Amino acid sequence: MDDSSLEEDHCDLPFDADWRLNPQDGQIYTLPLLCAQYAEAFGQEETEVFWGEQCTGARRIFILRHGDRLCEGHDPPLTERGEQQAQQAAEYLAGILKDTQECPSEVVAIFCSPFLRALQTAAPVARALGLPVFVEWGFCELLGHGWLQAEDPLPFLHSRGFAELPMKDVIDLSYETAVIPQYPDVTGRLNQGETKRRERPLRRHGRAVHSALRTTQGKSFIIVAHASTHDFVAGAMCPDEHPNELHTPSCVAHCGITQLVRKGVPATRRVDKSWVMTAFGATPWVPCGDYPDGMRDVAAENAGVEQRETTLLETVKRFAEANRGQGSAAGKDRKGPEAELDDLD
Repeated sequence: MDDSSLEEDHCDLPFDADWRLNPQDGQIYTLPLLCAQYAEAFGQEETEVFWGEQCTGARRIFILRHGDRLCEGHDPPLTERGEQQAQQAAEYLAGILKDTQECPSEVVAIFCSPFLRALQTAAPVARALGLPVFVEWGFCELLGHGWLQAEDPLPFLHSRGFAELPMKDVIDLSYETAVIPQYPDVTGRLNQGETKRRERPLRRHGRAVHSALRTTQGKSFIIVAHASTHDFVAGAMCPDEHPNELHTPSCVAHCGITQLVRKGVPATRRVDKSWVMTAFGATPWVPCGDYPDGMRDVAAENAGVEQRETTLLETVKRFAEANRGQGSAAGKDRKGPEAELDDLD
């Protein structure tokens, strides 16, 4: 039985949450609104660089979803389009991260899921930034038996190894993974707000990200993995800013980027509330006004509506309510196997 036959259209929130913090006024806006405001006030060149400037000097975690993939087997590769997306994202990240004067907390490593599509996405990023790729099994896709997988994919990945892969030149084979996932994380479909069933994948991702924080010793890093990685890393690091509307099974665009930023130091050793989320599933590498994978221009749809948003939670809830029950815009336009590309893994 092919794994893809168990997958559903589980992009429940078609707006593909894409929010930005405006460093000028400290407010959070939707991407189209903020792009329009910046373009009008500062011009296109300033619009393209503002996102990289919003957290100058802070320690950051970037989460990058893999590019568009085929829909076959345990470990499908990227499509040609997915390879192009990965290259565009790599060029964007190199553009904002290579200038250490603008980004003093330099990115020093890439932690990657062991799945081929993630490694293929990480490779151009690693080459563009001159960084090693550490294969961290704790960031593997959500293991959802009877929903995302028909059977355990991990034995196949272990038997395949990494030494013979095309991107072996950027993989640090000496790195020892901090977390060994156990199949499954969940059985059956996981719904938003299911606190008890989210505990296991949250714990796995939390252990992996804290290990990455220790490994990078105060510096920033990139995680290249899956749509659900955005949810569970954000949920582990800044749960107060991560509403149910962004929980799995909502998903982000291929090569969408989430950014977590450390503001100050933790109040206690037990509870670290110093991390904030400044973007979720953003695609700043896409030209302004171009929304792939079913993303819609919410600025046009909400003309005449109050443009300034006071909190990320209010913004998410408003657009979730407006879009509830409409299904995935991308999924509606696709037929057959292609309709299953907009998924969590």
